[in-house]
Amino acid sequence: MIGRALAAFALAAALSLTWTSIDGSRAQQPPAPPFKVTPLSKAPLTTDPSKEVVMIKIEWPANAPTPWHTHPGDEYATVIEGSLITQVEGQEPRTIAAGQSYHQPAGVVHMAKTSNTPATTINVFVVEKDKPLMLPQPGK
Repeated sequence: MIGRALAAFALAAALSLTWTSIDGSRAQQPPAPPFKVTPLSKAPLTTDPSKEVVMIKIEWPANAPTPWHTHPGDEYATVIEGSLITQVEGQEPRTIAAGQSYHQPAGVVHMAKTSNTPATTINVFVVEKDKPLMLPQPGK
């Protein structure tokens, strides 16, 4: 169900919020405003009924990271407002500005975060039916 998948995404992202102090140690920060996830559409993939296409709008608060995670299918996203910093495991981070898009292939470990300003993205997932949209990768 789309509501359960979106709730899991928002919960995992909200639980991942941490703060790195100047000396580099990690300490738990009071929760930032949660990500606002708005379902836009969900439909079966015409060429493969075992998959579905899910489109969501995510309103990201400032200084908000996701945990390191994967998706059980491809993710395509466009930054509508602000900017988003994405990083694939083992690669340098890259900044995606408003009007730009990015793609994360299925199973690739990655994360995303905002800087000191909020951002809004439209995310499209082509995923296996009844799978969560996001699978956190503990220990990353």
